[in-house]
Amino acid sequence: MSSLVSKSNALLRASYKLTLAEQRLILACLAQLDTRRAMRPNANDRVDQTDNLRVTALEYADLYGVEMSTAYREIHQAAKRLYERSIKVVQPDGRQQHFRWIWGRSAHQRDGHIEISFTPDLARYVTALRGNFTSYGIDQVRRLRSPNAVRLFELMMQWRATGVARISVAELRTMLQLTYHRFTDIRRFVLDPAVQQISEHTDFIATWKPIRTSRQVDTIEIRFSEQTQSALPLGDEARAADATEILFPPLVSDAS
Repeated sequence: MSSLVSKSNALLRASYKLTLAEQRLILACLAQLDTRRAMRPNANDRVDQTDNLRVTALEYADLYGVEMSTAYREIHQAAKRLYERSIKVVQPDGRQQHFRWIWGRSAHQRDGHIEISFTPDLARYVTALRGNFTSYGIDQVRRLRSPNAVRLFELMMQWRATGVARISVAELRTMLQLTYHRFTDIRRFVLDPAVQQISEHTDFIATWKPIRTSRQVDTIEIRFSEQTQSALPLGDEARAADATEILFPPLVSDAS
C-alpha cells in the first residue's frame, strides 16, 4: 500500500457524510491507486485500477492501530454501508453532480479481507489527476478519531503552501452535512474537537478563528504550521526517528 492519498479539490470539498470507519476504508483504497494514471492505465487492460480494491483486516489494523477483531468488523460494515452512500459535487458552473462511492463490494470472510470497486463517477476525481488536486500522507490522518477532523485536515492540505485555509460557514455546513443550527454548536462539536485532534495527532499545529460580518460569523479561518521534531508530543518521537520521506511524502497540491 502506498503512503500517499490524492483527491481532486472538487472531491475534497464535496458534500458527503461518512463514518470514521468508512472514511478510513476509502483512504486505504485511495492509497493503492496510481492517481496520475487513468482508470485503465493501458488500453489492453480489462479491469480499471479502481475495481476490486482489496483491504485486509491485518492491513487496516496495522494502519489505524485497532485490534484485529475491530478491524475485521469495521471493514465489513464500512463496505456494506458505502454501497448506499452518495456524494454531491458542485461544478464551477454551479451544476450539481450526485453519484455513489462504490458500485460493487465483496466480502471474503475466510481470508479476512473485503474488495470494493469505485464508481466511474468517483474514479474521475481520483485518477488521471493533472491539476487542482491535493495529496497528503495517509500516516497523517491514521490517528484522527472523527470524520470531521479528517475533512478539515484535507482542507488544510489544499492550502498547505500558505498555511491559511478559509471556508464560509455555509460551505462548511454543506460540505460536512451539518445539522446544527447554532454556530456555538458547530464550534463545540465540530471545530474545537477537530482542530484539537489535528494538533495532537498530526504533524501540524492548527488554530482557528471566526470571521464576522456584522454580528454573525460568516467565515472560518484555520491557520496551521508544521511542527518541528522537538515539538512533537511524546508518543510521536519514534515516528519522528523514521526516515523523513516516509513520514512526510511530498505534497502535490494545486489549490484553486
